[in-house]
Amino acid sequence: MKQGWDTKGEFDIGCLASQDQVKIVEDQIKDAIRKGAKILTGGKRKGKTLFFEPTVIVNVDHSMKIMQEETFGPIVSIMKFDTEEEVVKLANDSIYGLNASVWTKDKAKALQVSRALITGGVSINNALMVQANFNLPYGGVKQSGFGRYHGPYGLHTFSNIKAVIIEKGKKPKDINWYPFRADKYQRFLRTFQSLFSEKTMAKLKGLPAMMTLMRSKE
Repeated sequence: MKQGWDTKGEFDIGCLASQDQVKIVEDQIKDAIRKGAKILTGGKRKGKTLFFEPTVIVNVDHSMKIMQEETFGPIVSIMKFDTEEEVVKLANDSIYGLNASVWTKDKAKALQVSRALITGGVSINNALMVQANFNLPYGGVKQSGFGRYHGPYGLHTFSNIKAVIIEKGKKPKDINWYPFRADKYQRFLRTFQSLFSEKTMAKLKGLPAMMTLMRSKE
């Protein structure tokens, strides 16, 4: 993998955005090593430049900054897992939820894991393809933002969705209008008990009150 900068596309990876970003990446790596992680390759910047070596780090866990904070650097952190449930739990154990990638030859399993991941998008056997497809809504959940852009859903970001209702005027009084008398309150109460109770008898007992309330003119 060639690292550098030019306008001819001869390099595979460029540099970080700023000195502050270099410090963030260095701090995360130092924190991980201090807590037991191991670097397989890379792990440091090149001199005093903004170029940071492509890095693979193992033996990481969620007590480390590198697994809990955004990195924005050429770092791959690898965690082992035994079951599908475990890896989904690990992936969702984050305050962020922008995009995820699922890698497997089993399409059914890939879709099952995708549904369980709490993210704004999932690319199967690829990375960031959701963002590259302008027909699909793109955005995150949790602290990765809100709203979507791209596709029809993206237009909602620039819209104010308004609800309007027109009274048909067929009834002299609606059941939610004044006067609010004690007997009307009791009918409301029995109606709600009928609608939401888990007990069959409570539902049946509330039916007469519901019918009376619906026919009520005041």
